[in-house]
Amino acid sequence: MPEHRLNLRGVSANGNTTYVLYPSVEDPLVNVWWKLEYFNSPNALKNQVNEDEVLHAAGESKDVLLVYASDAAITPDPKGVFLPDPLRHFVDMDNQAFQEELKRHNS
Repeated sequence: MPEHRLNLRGVSANGNTTYVLYPSVEDPLVNVWWKLEYFNSPNALKNQVNEDEVLHAAGESKDVLLVYASDAAITPDPKGVFLPDPLRHFVDMDNQAFQEELKRHNS
């Protein structure tokens, strides 16, 4: 029995196509699958797809990569993003330095 439940969150069917499970724009409590297709451009085609299409693509691929995440990794912290204390301290100090730089620049 695993210690932590894992949830399928992404599928890479090939080098150009990736499927990700992401909260819906309309209802953040509902997750929807998105198909991202990358070509020879910095832009990607993005289309909402159903789970059947994702599973079909995973089954058809010879080199499929599955991405799983624990409940803790995908559950937002109500207090914001959790950061370990040393990282939180670094971010706070960096933000403070940035604000001081902006003040000097705008003076």
